[in-house]
Amino acid sequence: MTADRWRQIEQLYKAAQKVPPNERAALLESTDLEIRARVERMLEVESGSQILDRATAGFLADPTRTVIAPGAQLGPY
Repeated sequence: MTADRWRQIEQLYKAAQKVPPNERAALLESTDLEIRARVERMLEVESGSQILDRATAGFLADPTRTVIAPGAQLGPY
C-alpha cells in the first residue's frame, strides 16, 4: 500500500472519530472499499479497547472485588 493510501486512511479515520457512530456509515460510503474496510476495522479496535478500559477502570476502582488466582478452576469442568 502506498503512503498516499495510508494518508487517506488516516485522514478518514480521524474524521470518523469525530462523528457519532450512527453517522459514520454516511461518511465512509464515499470512499473505496479497501479504505472503508480498514477504517471500519480501526474503529472497531478502538471501540473494543474503550470497553476494556472501562472494565479495567471499574475493576481497579473497587478493591473489594475478588481476584481469581492464576490456575484456579472456574466451574465444574
